[in-house]
Amino acid sequence: MLEVELKFPVDDLAVVHDKLVALKGVPTDAVSQADAYYNHPSRDFAQTDEALRIRSNDDASFVTYKGPKRGGVTKTRREIELPLAGGDRDGWAEILTSLGFAHVATVKKHRTPFALTAVRPRSRSTRSTASARTWSSDRSPAATTHSRRQRLASRRMPGSLACAP
Repeated sequence: MLEVELKFPVDDLAVVHDKLVALKGVPTDAVSQADAYYNHPSRDFAQTDEALRIRSNDDASFVTYKGPKRGGVTKTRREIELPLAGGDRDGWAEILTSLGFAHVATVKKHRTPFALTAVRPRSRSTRSTASARTWSSDRSPAATTHSRRQRLASRRMPGSLACAP
C-alpha cells in the first residue's frame, strides 16, 4: 500500500477543530497511540529514510514498515502494516531486540480523527480523514540515531494536523 500524507504544525488545535466542524467534519472517537521505533542492526534507517515501528492504541497493536519517501509535495511512501495477534507488542519488541534491532524512541500521540466529505467537480463525493493530534516523546537511553520523523516528534510539538485521502 502507498501512504500519502500532508502534515502541518499547528499552534492551536481548537482553531483547527472549529474549521473542521465548519467544513462539516464529523469527529470520531479519540484514540491514544504509542509508536515504538526501531533501527536496523546493519543499516541506519535515518540514512535510508525507512521506519519500523510497533504501534499500540487503545485496543490493538500493529507492526509497520515504512519505505523511503518518494519525491514530491506529499509525504508518499510504501507502507506495510500487520496486526499483532492479541495485541502482543511486548513479544514483538522482544523478538526485534533479540534480532539486533535497537529501540530508538517511543512517540505518544492523542488523535481525534474527523470524517470529511469532499465534493469534486464532475465526480462523486469522496471520504477523507483529517487527524488532529498532540505529541510527546519518550526516548530510550540507548538511542543514538533518530530519523527526521522521530526528531520532529521529540520536539514536543503542541499539535499537528495530518490529512489522508
